[in-house]
Amino acid sequence: MELTTIDIFYSVLVFIWILYIWETYLSSRQHHLYKTSLHVPAELNDVLDPETFEKARLYQLDKSNFGFWSGLFSQIETTLILWYGGIPFLWNKSGKILENWGYSQEYEILQSLMFLFLATMFSTITNLPWGLYNTFVIEERHGFNKQVLVTIYADYIAPLFDKFTPLPDGELRTKIEKLAASIEFPLKKLYVVEGSKRSSHSNAYFYGFFKNKRIVLFDTLLEDYAPMNKEKTEDSGSQDEVKDTQLLSFCMTVLSRRFEFQADAFAKSLGYAASLRAALIKLNKDNLGFPLSDWLFSAWHYSHPPLLERMKALQKTE
Repeated sequence: MELTTIDIFYSVLVFIWILYIWETYLSSRQHHLYKTSLHVPAELNDVLDPETFEKARLYQLDKSNFGFWSGLFSQIETTLILWYGGIPFLWNKSGKILENWGYSQEYEILQSLMFLFLATMFSTITNLPWGLYNTFVIEERHGFNKQVLVTIYADYIAPLFDKFTPLPDGELRTKIEKLAASIEFPLKKLYVVEGSKRSSHSNAYFYGFFKNKRIVLFDTLLEDYAPMNKEKTEDSGSQDEVKDTQLLSFCMTVLSRRFEFQADAFAKSLGYAASLRAALIKLNKDNLGFPLSDWLFSAWHYSHPPLLERMKALQKTE
């Protein structure tokens, strides 16, 4: 039986709604956990105080509510675009604009570029209110936002605005370089980026190819260097970042979680288990991460396992 274009259209429409319903179901499970988990888990009583736990719970509740409404808007928007032929309309509009500039529709590359430009502009405009609300209401409410309204665009072209400076000589730099040498990590440069100008969230990453690697620390993370073991371990596995589709995202998440657990175990094998625990706990506190998660939501969404799962995994390797 040969599929018609109408059959394909309805198949795509049904498929994206099935995915949306599935994602909403998972989110509802996690949302329920945020609402009902009112006490610090027994395993974390000695490292996580009730006040921080409650702050994290309320922060994640706000993000969960925001995610539901923004996701619903996005789903309805996508459905309307497909149903009313928004994509072919924009394609034809791109061709007409080029015709007004003296180009015929034979210039498909130019028409494609114009189409992408218009689609990006439309997406940016429709997503702007959600981005503003997330940054200046939710993040502001919980003490993470450090932006002013006129500089929000820096989020989209942050590399042009971030200031990268070499990490000054000192104990931290010496320890990181020594650690890199001990595991034959080809560290060439060590930078600090002023991420605190926009947000108090902390992070660290490395980049580069082959024998020319650079590590970047957010200035909000200068106290902790144990996570560097983990970043270097992930590189030793030669993982490639893949822009996955919805169908592949679960498989990629499973692989990423496996790499994270392997990296934690590797840090422990170097004798940094205690330091890693302390760093993970501090990162979780600083970013108001919630230590509990629904197992199905976590397995589907979290490429980095939640704190409690990682703590338990570290204990199993001891």
